[in-house]
Amino acid sequence: MIKERPSGVDAEATVGPSWVADAALGIAFAAALAYAVLSPFAGEAPSVALHHLAHGAIMVVAGAVGIRIARRVPPTAGDGQDAHPGGSRPLVLAVLAEAAAIALMAFDAGSWLDRHPALHLAMHLTLMALTFAAAVWGERYRRGAGTLVTAMMAAMAAIAATGFGAG
Repeated sequence: MIKERPSGVDAEATVGPSWVADAALGIAFAAALAYAVLSPFAGEAPSVALHHLAHGAIMVVAGAVGIRIARRVPPTAGDGQDAHPGGSRPLVLAVLAEAAAIALMAFDAGSWLDRHPALHLAMHLTLMALTFAAAVWGERYRRGAGTLVTAMMAAMAAIAATGFGAG
């Protein structure tokens, strides 16, 4: 007997050689997590621009993991319009998570964070968690919204790398 895939679940995520994509994403996530954990404790910090680009990279990986997971889980009551018309809660949560990440990146205390590596680590892990959450909630609202939110967060990190807002 063939079981039907639940409505709203990504076919690519449930059939075929998705284990290759999962493995690659797992390796990328492990590398991003290792960077997030170890870099604050490294002796010499990279340039501010490089560090902000690294923030963007760890956010892209965290967002990709969130998107992958969100596409595997069937929609539930209160999810977005693809599942249940009028359910805007995931969109609101995605926007709030993204706003929190932007506020955290705006708090660019550079040398202060370099002197407090545990807080710098907490910032990295919080950026990863917020991006993951924003991507999951975005995808739960509407397929593709998690990708958009993740791309916007990576763009924000790239803009910060150019020195935007630096006084």
